[in-house]
Formats: sequence, structure tokens, C-alpha cells
Amino acid sequence: MHIDEVARSMSASVNDVMSAITMMEVRGVVRCTEGALYELSNKRAEIGAPRLLDQGQPA
Repeated sequence: MHIDEVARSMSASVNDVMSAITMMEVRGVVRCTEGALYELSNKRAEIGAPRLLDQGQPA
């Protein structure tokens, strides 16, 4: 799943997110997986999708 799809998806799993972030890391787009995961979780919350993280704990 592409990173943009993960950010918009209502049903993306944590595995989808981690795979997308890994691809971003391979391309040198992001370095901090945890930070990127929080950012994606927050973006998903903004559009009403389920959050990926709750109080710092993986879903």
C-alpha cells in the first residue's frame, strides 16, 4: 500500500503503515519510523479514520 493510501485509508492496518514507512525509509524519505507512524496516525485522525496509535501504544 502506498504511503498516501495509508494516510487516507479507513482500514489500513499497522502492518500496512509499517510497510509504507519502510519503503519511505529505503528511499531516504524518512529516518524515524516512530515519528512517521505518529504523524500518519494524526493525519488519519484528522480525516476521521481510526488512529493507529493510542497514547503511545501500538494498536
